[in-house]
Amino acid sequence: VVVGAMVLLFVSSYGIEADKKIIFYAMGLAMLESFATITSTCIGSLKRPILSNFLFFVRSASWTIPAMLLGFFYPEYRSAEVVFGFWLTGVLVSLAFTAFVWRKLPWRESLQVPVNWPWIYRSVKMSVPLWISGVCGSSAGNVDRFVIEKFLTRDMVGLASFYGSFIASISALLTSGIYIFKYPFLIESYKNKDTKEFYRLAKMMGVQSSISGAIISLLIGFALPLLGDFLGRPEFSLYASTLWLLLIGAWIRSVSEALYYVQYARHQDRDIWMCNIIVVVPALVLNLLFVSLFGFIGIGYSAICTAMLMAAWRVYSVMSFKEKAPA
Repeated sequence: VVVGAMVLLFVSSYGIEADKKIIFYAMGLAMLESFATITSTCIGSLKRPILSNFLFFVRSASWTIPAMLLGFFYPEYRSAEVVFGFWLTGVLVSLAFTAFVWRKLPWRESLQVPVNWPWIYRSVKMSVPLWISGVCGSSAGNVDRFVIEKFLTRDMVGLASFYGSFIASISALLTSGIYIFKYPFLIESYKNKDTKEFYRLAKMMGVQSSISGAIISLLIGFALPLLGDFLGRPEFSLYASTLWLLLIGAWIRSVSEALYYVQYARHQDRDIWMCNIIVVVPALVLNLLFVSLFGFIGIGYSAICTAMLMAAWRVYSVMSFKEKAPA
């Protein structure tokens, strides 16, 4: 809400030409998606990963089929506003399902518990750098679009964004298919000081994510050029080498997510937020360097280098961790 108000103030103050309705859609979706992500994560923490995945499907995928069918049969509905409308409906339906599932939780008793303001203050203070690191992590993953527009063309930005949507799906699939099933037990085993079970789960996550991520990457790498030939989009095949480099970078990055959950379970918060804050700088510099030197394929080189830096940081963090002595 605060960021949304700032956006409106900025747009109004500087007279930026933009469709106000689209801005309201975007802000509403940003707020509702954030809230839905939190509730979905809470359900995963309650060890109900299938339900969490179902709610994720409802808000992220269920509405796309009717939206595409409507646009296919009625061309006048092929607009951003219609897509946003369907997307908003998917998120709201997901939240309605969540409210139904949560109806039997002890809300009345919870509301009677006194608010622990000191704890909230400490938690917010701890969360601020994590939030900033999240922004930096997103920036590191999307900065290549701005670099491409500077050195190449906006059409190439569209191609990079198209590739990016498939690249992002790798992490989403691994999270919903592997990590959400394992990380609550990882946290529990660390809390119970069950070292053997903790390392067993961590190793299992790493192996499963490596194999699954490789399979998904291979499927995307072979399918997209074929899709381009079918749709009459030769650029999908023409820049297939860039796609493969991006997939390698995405595979390295997604596999290292297993180490992120190890850090998360150990409360290595400082190492987590420092990783994303630090990596945004080389992501920008490497994209500027490689795109200016090699063109579009430069984003692939940058993706691999950035992913390796992030993985190296996580390996070092996990390997050098020392348990604090009890106070």
